[in-house]
Amino acid sequence: MPQAIDWEAQIEEIRRKATAAARHSERTVNGVAQTLSQVGTQAQLLVKIDKEQQGITNRLGSLERKLIEELDHAKVQPMKGANTHPAVLLRWLSGVVLGALLSGAFFWS
Repeated sequence: MPQAIDWEAQIEEIRRKATAAARHSERTVNGVAQTLSQVGTQAQLLVKIDKEQQGITNRLGSLERKLIEELDHAKVQPMKGANTHPAVLLRWLSGVVLGALLSGAFFWS
Protein backbone atom coordinates (compact mmCIF):
# COMPACT_ATOMS: atom_id res chain seq x y z
CA MET A 1 0.00 0.00 0.00
CA PRO A 2 1.39 3.35 -0.98
CA GLN A 3 2.24 5.80 1.75
CA ALA A 4 0.31 9.01 1.99
CA ILE A 5 2.37 12.12 1.37
CA ASP A 6 2.13 14.67 4.16
CA TRP A 7 1.81 17.81 2.10
CA GLU A 8 1.22 20.03 5.10
CA ALA A 9 4.54 19.07 6.75
CA GLN A 10 6.45 19.58 3.52
CA ILE A 11 4.81 22.97 2.93
CA GLU A 12 5.57 24.00 6.51
CA GLU A 13 9.22 22.86 6.12
CA ILE A 14 9.60 24.83 2.88
CA ARG A 15 7.97 27.89 4.52
CA ARG A 16 10.47 27.76 7.45
CA LYS A 17 13.43 27.42 5.08
CA ALA A 18 12.15 30.28 2.91
CA THR A 19 11.68 32.48 5.99
CA ALA A 20 15.20 31.69 7.21
CA ALA A 21 16.61 32.40 3.75
CA ALA A 22 14.73 35.71 3.60
CA ARG A 23 16.12 36.72 7.02
CA HIS A 24 19.62 35.78 5.94
CA SER A 25 19.23 37.69 2.70
CA GLU A 26 17.91 40.74 4.56
CA ARG A 27 20.90 40.67 6.91
CA THR A 28 23.24 40.35 3.95
CA VAL A 29 21.62 43.24 2.08
CA ASN A 30 21.62 45.44 5.19
CA GLY A 31 25.27 44.59 5.82
CA VAL A 32 26.21 45.43 2.24
CA ALA A 33 24.28 48.72 2.40
CA GLN A 34 25.99 49.67 5.66
CA THR A 35 29.39 48.77 4.23
CA LEU A 36 28.74 50.84 1.11
CA SER A 37 27.75 53.87 3.18
CA GLN A 38 30.93 53.51 5.23
CA VAL A 39 33.00 53.15 2.07
CA GLY A 40 31.53 56.41 0.76
CA THR A 41 32.39 58.22 3.98
CA GLN A 42 35.89 56.76 4.00
CA ALA A 43 36.39 57.73 0.35
CA GLN A 44 35.48 61.35 1.14
CA LEU A 45 37.87 61.32 4.08
CA LEU A 46 40.66 59.92 1.88
CA VAL A 47 40.07 62.65 -0.70
CA LYS A 48 40.32 65.29 2.04
CA ILE A 49 43.52 63.73 3.43
CA ASP A 50 45.00 63.54 -0.08
CA LYS A 51 44.30 67.25 -0.67
CA GLU A 52 45.92 68.17 2.65
CA GLN A 53 48.92 66.00 1.84
CA GLN A 54 49.29 67.64 -1.57
CA GLY A 55 49.16 71.07 0.10
CA ILE A 56 51.85 70.06 2.59
CA THR A 57 54.00 68.61 -0.20
CA ASN A 58 53.66 71.81 -2.24
CA ARG A 59 54.51 73.96 0.79
CA LEU A 60 57.57 71.83 1.60
CA GLY A 61 58.70 72.06 -2.01
CA SER A 62 58.44 75.84 -2.02
CA LEU A 63 60.27 76.07 1.32
CA GLU A 64 63.00 73.78 0.02
CA ARG A 65 63.44 75.89 -3.12
CA LYS A 66 63.62 79.06 -1.00
CA LEU A 67 66.19 77.44 1.33
CA ILE A 68 68.34 76.36 -1.61
CA GLU A 69 68.17 79.87 -3.07
CA GLU A 70 69.17 81.39 0.28
CA LEU A 71 72.05 78.92 0.67
CA ASP A 72 73.28 79.69 -2.84
CA HIS A 73 73.01 83.41 -2.10
CA ALA A 74 74.93 82.96 1.17
CA LYS A 75 77.70 81.07 -0.62
CA VAL A 76 78.10 83.86 -3.15
CA GLN A 77 78.17 86.71 -0.60
CA PRO A 78 80.41 86.42 2.44
CA MET A 79 78.90 87.53 5.73
CA LYS A 80 79.21 91.28 6.21
CA GLY A 81 81.15 92.32 9.29
CA ALA A 82 82.27 88.79 10.06
CA ASN A 83 86.03 88.99 10.16
CA THR A 84 87.25 85.62 11.35
CA HIS A 85 90.81 85.93 10.11
CA PRO A 86 93.19 84.55 12.80
CA ALA A 87 95.23 87.77 12.98
CA VAL A 88 92.11 89.83 13.66
CA LEU A 89 90.99 87.41 16.35
CA LEU A 90 94.45 87.49 17.95
CA ARG A 91 94.43 91.31 17.97
CA TRP A 92 90.97 91.36 19.53
CA LEU A 93 91.95 88.86 22.20
CA SER A 94 95.16 90.73 23.06
CA GLY A 95 93.15 93.98 23.31
CA VAL A 96 90.74 92.36 25.77
CA VAL A 97 93.59 90.99 27.90
CA LEU A 98 95.45 94.35 27.87
CA GLY A 99 92.24 96.19 28.80
CA ALA A 100 91.63 93.81 31.70
CA LEU A 101 95.20 94.27 32.97
CA LEU A 102 95.03 98.05 32.77
CA SER A 103 91.63 98.28 34.44
CA GLY A 104 92.86 95.94 37.19
CA ALA A 105 95.98 98.04 37.69
CA PHE A 106 93.97 101.26 37.96
CA PHE A 107 91.44 99.60 40.24
CA TRP A 108 94.11 98.44 42.76
CA SER A 109 96.00 101.72 42.81
